Amino acid sequence: MAYFFFLYRAPPGSSSLLDWESNLAEPLGTKVELQADLARLLPGLQWSVSSNGIWVGTTRGLISEPISLHIHEVEADSVCFLSVAAAPAMLRTIMVALNLTCCCASESGELRDPFAVGSDWSS
Repeated sequence: MAYFFFLYRAPPGSSSLLDWESNLAEPLGTKVELQADLARLLPGLQWSVSSNGIWVGTTRGLISEPISLHIHEVEADSVCFLSVAAAPAMLRTIMVALNLTCCCASESGELRDPFAVGSDWSS
């Protein structure tokens, strides 16, 4: 089972984005800019558009740790967060490359720290 994590940049001490009354996440750029950044980071990423218009990138077996990520526009041409299904090591890679500060479990809203664990959440 894949677990998705919201990755975003927010002011220090911010609670989970699921608890916010208004959006506190800093804009990450446009979807085109973010796709280009992610393509440089993950050259095998293949893009499609879901039925509800969300851009979905998958590696489809092209790397040893498969990932799936979704680009979420809060407003037209303004991406504030990604949802990513990947191991902690890949979450760390994406967070460092995009200068993201927060990782939140999409199901529970719990803030998680992929830098505090090893190759999986139990280590």
